[in-house]
Amino acid sequence: MRILLLSCNTGNTDNTGNCVAQLLANELGVTVIAPNIKLYVYPDGKYTVGRKNQGKMKEFTSRKVGKYSEVYY
Repeated sequence: MRILLLSCNTGNTDNTGNCVAQLLANELGVTVIAPNIKLYVYPDGKYTVGRKNQGKMKEFTSRKVGKYSEVYY
């Protein structure tokens, strides 16, 4: 299953480490696709990431390991 998250900056990992999209992917165990900067949605249903489409949609997969998300070494 894949989730397309159309919400501004939810794929931005530049300043925050784990972003909303990564946390959602971890929690649900699915792939999440989200914009790394501001998202512009137009009346015709089209959208761009950044006013001049300079951003991108990033893909996040679950990093969950084991039953309770522990990391085993």
